[in-house]
Amino acid sequence: MLSLTLFLFLVYILLLANYTYQWSRVPISLPTISKQQRRFTVLIPARNEENNIATLLEALQGQSYPRNLIEIIVLDDGSADQTPTIVQQYPSVKLIRSNNQEGFGGKKQAIEAGIRSARHEWILTTDADSLPTPDWIATLDSFLERKEMVCVVGPVSMIPSGSGVLQAFQRYDHLMFQGITGGAVGSGQHALGNGANLCYQKDAFESVGGFQGIDQLASGDDVLLIEKFMNRYPEQVDFLKSPPALVKTPSCPTWKSLWQQRVRWVSKAGSYQNKQLLFTQWTTGLFNVVLLTNTLACFIWPSECKAVLAIWGFKSITEWLLIRSVATVYQERVFFLLFLLLQPIHAGYLVAVGLLGRGRTYAWKGRTVR
Repeated sequence: MLSLTLFLFLVYILLLANYTYQWSRVPISLPTISKQQRRFTVLIPARNEENNIATLLEALQGQSYPRNLIEIIVLDDGSADQTPTIVQQYPSVKLIRSNNQEGFGGKKQAIEAGIRSARHEWILTTDADSLPTPDWIATLDSFLERKEMVCVVGPVSMIPSGSGVLQAFQRYDHLMFQGITGGAVGSGQHALGNGANLCYQKDAFESVGGFQGIDQLASGDDVLLIEKFMNRYPEQVDFLKSPPALVKTPSCPTWKSLWQQRVRWVSKAGSYQNKQLLFTQWTTGLFNVVLLTNTLACFIWPSECKAVLAIWGFKSITEWLLIRSVATVYQERVFFLLFLLLQPIHAGYLVAVGLLGRGRTYAWKGRTVR
């Protein structure tokens, strides 16, 4: 068993080293004034977001980018609270409500409705509970000025909803995921991303068939769509590594809500087409299963404890190098000792979601998805 752990450990280390290297090669972009500024339509799917939507709309109306070049559309997906009423207080914001009392039936259907109504060439998606920086759109525009892209995957940072183990765990997990996302997309290896900060051309969306072929899944409006863009336009999808382009999204307040979120994310994993992404997922999951098994076996065979502890140590250092690099760009403070203490929780979480999350029902925005 230990020999298998060592083999998987080496493969895992090589995978992480690849993502860390590719992340380091992605240049940092800062906003500049473009010669020909683009027009953007910002799509905001919203369901029961009365506590968040006004904050987001104020942030969008306070963008440093010319206001006449920004169209804002809120897609109310069957809200049962005051979300539509709040949106209607902003005359310059377009509100599209589903004709169905139950809503559009999901985020993809809401986005499709928004794209059909969009007046501008470039589509920007974000979440109703997210918060972009004032230079968000200006940074995207200047990036598109320098590169001929059809899709840009933007950076996302996390707003802690409190303190404690849960929040620290999510923060470090999110930073590592952002590093892998930037490295993978920036090098063109495979798709990853977050719908809270995603930009693409309306024509490109239509040319890949939109969500056709992936519309059977409640999730996947980001990664699976990016994968379609990368398959059709392999040289025209990139990651925007830039602090001014950050969109902040709140962390989950409870372990239960975190579980529901991650089950929703893993529900689309079976639809990934890229072999490297699938290989990375399976290798990571299997490595953590075997490592946890070996750790428990140390109580029976203490002689293996030193080797197992060494693997934990090297694993932590390798992951930390990526996390620290991302945290530096995102201007976040991180602490190695705290990250080290969270290692067993992180490994257990990956195994639990990977093994138990597939095929499970989950709750999302007041809906039960099967």
